[in-house]
Amino acid sequence: MFDDELEPLGLQMTRGALVDTTGGYEESDTGRHLAVYVEPTGEYTTADYADGIVPSAQVFLPEVFERWDRLETFDVCQEPLPGDDDRKEPPPVTQLYLSREEAAEIGWATVDLAELVAATEPARRDFRLYVADPVASDPSYAAAIG
Repeated sequence: MFDDELEPLGLQMTRGALVDTTGGYEESDTGRHLAVYVEPTGEYTTADYADGIVPSAQVFLPEVFERWDRLETFDVCQEPLPGDDDRKEPPPVTQLYLSREEAAEIGWATVDLAELVAATEPARRDFRLYVADPVASDPSYAAAIG
């Protein structure tokens, strides 16, 4: 469904599922959380991961909340390069997690990384951004967030 939008970003969707977060993090047809995972399709640097946070989110947001009215929360994870970690469920390199309410507060058509990072502060349960150390310490990430 989102392949055509992910392809120009050098990404592909590897998996996605509805998840029940009430007692853990289990796939469920009645889950209210949508988890999606995207992976680079070619060369992808730590700077590309930083640069990909906002565009990968824009592929899905705000559309997922508009399309599925029962959805309460959503996250998009950028996964490691193929060959770097080929486990079925590798830990994310970046993860943006937010609720329907938090997503509604962001102007997705124009938001940049600095604005997105600022919006996640102060830290809260339903709006957070995880960035792995190699990306967080990349000069391009520091420059992007000001």
